[in-house]
Amino acid sequence: WCLEWTDHVWTEVWSENQRAWLHCDSCENVCDKPLLYEQGWGKKLTYVIAFSVEGIVDVTRRYVKDMNVVRPRRGEVYEVWLKQTLKSLTDELRIKRGFLPDEIQHLEREDAREQEELSLDAKDVGESLLGRRSGSIAWRRARGELGNDS
Repeated sequence: WCLEWTDHVWTEVWSENQRAWLHCDSCENVCDKPLLYEQGWGKKLTYVIAFSVEGIVDVTRRYVKDMNVVRPRRGEVYEVWLKQTLKSLTDELRIKRGFLPDEIQHLEREDAREQEELSLDAKDVGESLLGRRSGSIAWRRARGELGNDS
């Protein structure tokens, strides 16, 4: 699952076929629209952290069109500290869950591949992204999440 620091959660599902993590939001009934929150809802994302039984990763880059626009909003912690802390927590999690050394090596190769992916621009699916659908109109309007639907 993913936690977006300002208040929203969703899941990511690994697609063996696409060899990629796919964004899935059951509240909004959407899949593989990673720019939904920023481009559709108009949210000003800061941190998106993904949690799984295999580790914890900052996946913000997957959900924003331009990380250079987001960086000034990311002032809660130092970037180096965040990266080191998530790596440390991931290492501890894998040891506590009893992963074998060869399994950990495999996961570390997958981690490196994911970091390469996260160094690229977010995947723009090239379609119109709607404002938020879940919640009352008044609540969505108060939160500024109607997007272009307002």
